[in-house]
Amino acid sequence: MGVVYKLKPEIKEFILREKELNPALSCRKFIPLIEKKFHIRLSKSHINSIIKSAGLSNRVGRTPKLKRRIELEGLGVFLLKIVENLIGGLDYLAKVTKIELPYLEAFIYLYLFEQERIKDLRWQKIIAEGFNSKKFFSYLNDLQNITIKEPYIKEDFFHLFKEVLGVKLTFLDGKSFYIDGNFFSLWSSLNIPWDFSVTYNEIKTYIDNFIQKPYLILFTSPGYEIIPQEWFEFLLRLSYANNKIQKFTLLDLQAKEIETFYLEEPQNPLVIFGLWPWQYAQSRKIEQLNDFIPFYFEGLKKEFLIAEARVILTQASINKAVKLRGIILKSKQESQIELFILTNILENSLPQITNLYLNAWPNLKEGFSDFSKRIEFFTYHIDAHKVIPKEALIFACENPLTFFLKEYLFFLDKFLRWYFFPLEYRRLDFQVMKENFYNLKGKIKREKESLYLIFNPPQNFSYLKDLKVACGRINERKIFLEKRRVWLEIA
Repeated sequence: MGVVYKLKPEIKEFILREKELNPALSCRKFIPLIEKKFHIRLSKSHINSIIKSAGLSNRVGRTPKLKRRIELEGLGVFLLKIVENLIGGLDYLAKVTKIELPYLEAFIYLYLFEQERIKDLRWQKIIAEGFNSKKFFSYLNDLQNITIKEPYIKEDFFHLFKEVLGVKLTFLDGKSFYIDGNFFSLWSSLNIPWDFSVTYNEIKTYIDNFIQKPYLILFTSPGYEIIPQEWFEFLLRLSYANNKIQKFTLLDLQAKEIETFYLEEPQNPLVIFGLWPWQYAQSRKIEQLNDFIPFYFEGLKKEFLIAEARVILTQASINKAVKLRGIILKSKQESQIELFILTNILENSLPQITNLYLNAWPNLKEGFSDFSKRIEFFTYHIDAHKVIPKEALIFACENPLTFFLKEYLFFLDKFLRWYFFPLEYRRLDFQVMKENFYNLKGKIKREKESLYLIFNPPQNFSYLKDLKVACGRINERKIFLEKRRVWLEIA
């Protein structure tokens, strides 16, 4: 029989947290875990009484399945977590203050919800698995005493807020091409919608990934009836083995050069892009090579049909042709072709290339409609030519870090409204978002490589259309939390 100790709160918290995360964990298996972590031995009956009092006991005679779906309120906080992931401000502050990231996160969420919510084991999964609420509250005094005084810290932090409108790709022969920060398409001029820009942290991650595997996955081929000359010249280069991309130059909203990254080893880009059925009708030849086969896209749990094709593109002003590998994509429920996926990649299979494209651009028709509307807004609405205000982001030496964290929360909210919601949300305020979005109920579903956030808005939710827009735009950004790809859905 185990020795009974006066139970410390952290031991009880450990038992309940581990049991909730893994309902199959038996009282017998808990004994060595507790002994190793806390250097005491509890009896099975003592452990069982703790679990039973919390209502977490297993049903007799049945081994429970691992609980992968977690229902909770406040799922909308993940919208702010996603924005913070794109900027990376808290990660930087965690490094310079030596305070663990989950506790900085929890602090800013105190301004959304009451402190008691932080102690809720279910709600802690919004912050991070393994979050310790007692440790968090012990940090609060430390946070009040921290100020940021070193100038280099402030400079490095504000560097994260640079908005990158586009990237100039320069080849070894000096020829350059322009792509927007989101990698929607290639542009003949730098008249790119400002809300196609991305954060410095996001574009730097993209460049780092390109060095490992030189993929350029663009949403759409530019132009409508006629292939733009710059795009055709770019496609011609894909077969030039000795003319590779040498450097990336980042451009700000005024198209001024911010920073240049030279590739140690120049790369031939592996390009994948979408071509819509109505594009280049007189300048293309598409030959289907085999029958359609089923393709299941795991990310959005959607079924398609795909077939291989041979594609030849021509351009009136250049007496040359571009030959590409093609994939004909259509929904399993519809007979009409949705998209042609074109590429210069020869070694990958059709499903692999289709998966690469859809992981980057899962929205297809809805995505193109949104893409077109944003270009139209930028062309005809003066509000689309405004820079997101950053006046609140001031590191004041006399103010503690807690003061700045509050301001940072309000900036995350503004960034979310500015870039992911429709244009009119720029004129709304934090309170509207808190009441209607950050408090939304929903489910978290964790799979091996994916994290599904499934919102469950109330009946007759007035903002449903706008929430769908935000979810679609976020799904296009390939965001990772907990080392899993994030997918937003609406129940």
